[in-house]
Amino acid sequence: CDALHESEILLGPGDCFPVIALVENHVVSARLIAKKSSICYRLKQPHFDYLMKQSTVFHEYCVKKQAKQ
Repeated sequence: CDALHESEILLGPGDCFPVIALVENHVVSARLIAKKSSICYRLKQPHFDYLMKQSTVFHEYCVKKQAKQ
């Protein structure tokens, strides 16, 4: 694997991009790199906010991930 630049994040199994950016409504400027083929979901901020309000499971997952970052 090539060396990562400061603005790159290598993601492995079970990892996700820094959700704190969406939780706090910030822009992510890092390049995200998956170790293997992956499925990605692209959500606009209003859709993310809606999911956070509607799903306790999704909300808890995002808060848990945020705390680990």
